[in-house]
Amino acid sequence: MKNILIIEQNKKKFAFRIPSKPIRYRANCHSSYGQFVQGDLSKVKNLIEADKAGFLYGDTVDFVVVSLSNKILSFEPHYQQENFLEVWGFPVDGLMHERNCQENSSELCTFLLHRRSMDKIGDIVADIEREADNDWIKAGMPENMEEFIQTKKTELLVESIFQFQFVLEKGKAGDYFWLNTTRKPAESDLAKAALSCSKRIYELNAAQEVCVDPRIEENQQQTKHLMLLEGNNNPEQQPNF
Repeated sequence: MKNILIIEQNKKKFAFRIPSKPIRYRANCHSSYGQFVQGDLSKVKNLIEADKAGFLYGDTVDFVVVSLSNKILSFEPHYQQENFLEVWGFPVDGLMHERNCQENSSELCTFLLHRRSMDKIGDIVADIEREADNDWIKAGMPENMEEFIQTKKTELLVESIFQFQFVLEKGKAGDYFWLNTTRKPAESDLAKAALSCSKRIYELNAAQEVCVDPRIEENQQQTKHLMLLEGNNNPEQQPNF
């Protein structure tokens, strides 16, 4: 598909870029950060240096989700054979958008959720599933149940803005951040146009084509292969969209 999709909203045009190389952010939950980051943090000593180096992209982002995908990944030395949720979409507010995009545009990017952050968005996905199930029941329980419900789930997914915000947690093992997820209606013309763009990608059945990071796919294949060798068949917990 084309690398830029043009969407008209309220008599204005908005451009949504699909990069040829995946743009990936890291949700850094370390107590010293609590921000989305890019770049090699080993080259800086503290938060101030990381900010000056342009590595930080804020503690909040308003996001139009295009894809949610389960991954079992390993990142040495702390994360081995663990569940992650890969989130793809268009930022429409926050530093992630402000630093890389024009006011009337956005670009497809991705980040991973893990542990408590993944559990929170799982609650929202469960609410979406409940709404879709109830819509099927209200429609008279048509025979194409799975297709009907999946379509409704997708429609609900692209009707809301997802806000991801770091929250500081004080625990016995020390302080850490996690990403809280909330849903809200679109307010700006950019956000409304981004929702239309996300819907178009679904209608073109293009999400599986554009929401792919070869590095993550390779990591997952290697992790699953090692798990099979070890006799470990860890189930994937979160639903795919």
